[in-house]
Amino acid sequence: MFLEYAVSLKYLRDELTYKDDAFLAFRNRFGSRADFDAYYSQIGSDDAKDEFLRAATSYLFFVKNGNWIVDVPRSNPRISYFTNSFKLVATLGVIESLSSEKFEDFYDWLKKRPSAFPIEDPKQLNPLYSKYKTEFGAIRRCKGFFKRLPQRLQDTLLSCIKISGEHPKRIEKFVELLYRTRSGFAHEVKNAAELDGHHVYDVVNGKRVVWQLPIDTLLHAVEIGLLLHFNNHWSEHNQPLQGTPRKARHP
Repeated sequence: MFLEYAVSLKYLRDELTYKDDAFLAFRNRFGSRADFDAYYSQIGSDDAKDEFLRAATSYLFFVKNGNWIVDVPRSNPRISYFTNSFKLVATLGVIESLSSEKFEDFYDWLKKRPSAFPIEDPKQLNPLYSKYKTEFGAIRRCKGFFKRLPQRLQDTLLSCIKISGEHPKRIEKFVELLYRTRSGFAHEVKNAAELDGHHVYDVVNGKRVVWQLPIDTLLHAVEIGLLLHFNNHWSEHNQPLQGTPRKARHP
């Protein structure tokens, strides 16, 4: 039992290395390394520290410093909307990974509800699928993550989108549109131009949607959310730390 527990703490076993990575991931949220170390010391258990180091390292390599490089002679090596598309998928993946729930697809979920059968009409699936997404879908975890953000950050994100000329009032709508953008790239290879900070126009359910969301604004909010997830007594009260980030080591 002890051996299994020790082996499971992969990141904590190399704590100094992964703490350096975590600081690189969140350095803009702290005034100094000492402030970061104080935050880290307040994370309760070894399991929680290990999970924090895992999430922080994943965020550093796949999102913060995870720039997609194009190796095509006629192309620039880095194209912002390519990089942002991959970063969006990875960002939502990191958020989803915070939950202890294991993924369960719709078919497996449905089999556990014999009262739903027989299903004689495809239209009967619509309310069941809506219930599945509400109870178990990955988007539910992300909605919960963004709902726990400070209100000022939620308001900032909502101000970056207009639907039929009005900013949405609930962060859940923002997350739904963000997931729609993510799915467009993941399933149809549609670039996430919405994260470039320029005006991007779309039509969703017959309504005109206008985006003006810089990816740095999204990632700022995500970093705050990650830090609050592991230490809900923490608050962002320090000025951003200036300087050139050190080179990250791959885990």
